[in-house]
Amino acid sequence: MRLSLSSPCLIGIILCLLVSGLTGWLSAEHVSGWYQTLHQPDFNPPSWVFAPVWTVLYVMIGITAGLLWSDRKKFPLLFSLFILQLMFNFSWSFIFFIEENISWALIDILALWLCLLVVVLRAFYIKKVAAWLLLPYLFWTSFAAILNFYLWQLN
Repeated sequence: MRLSLSSPCLIGIILCLLVSGLTGWLSAEHVSGWYQTLHQPDFNPPSWVFAPVWTVLYVMIGITAGLLWSDRKKFPLLFSLFILQLMFNFSWSFIFFIEENISWALIDILALWLCLLVVVLRAFYIKKVAAWLLLPYLFWTSFAAILNFYLWQLN
């Protein structure tokens, strides 16, 4: 199970980091404004934790994007599901922070989680490296979904 950072993987990393950076920039004022007014669960991590965690995860997601892009013709359903979960991922910040809609964000992150779970399970049979790279993302998304649920309940 050897991993090399090919051009598609590097492009995937760059695209994921650029899009996440743009999303973060667009939602920054809402994070420091509206989000701070919400009742937070006791297990909510400090705000500074999210940027480094997501940066590492987006690098891993970018590598996975490159790996799956390279095999997209052999495994079109896997690649399509991967793109779908990315769309749910990137839309969550807009729904939650910009639209300030906790309930729709919860629906979005549950769809993201389900889609990501299918991608990881399918990738274990097709492209094990991709599955292993996505596992931390699945765990973090699970935590984020629980956090989103509690924010919905408390607010």
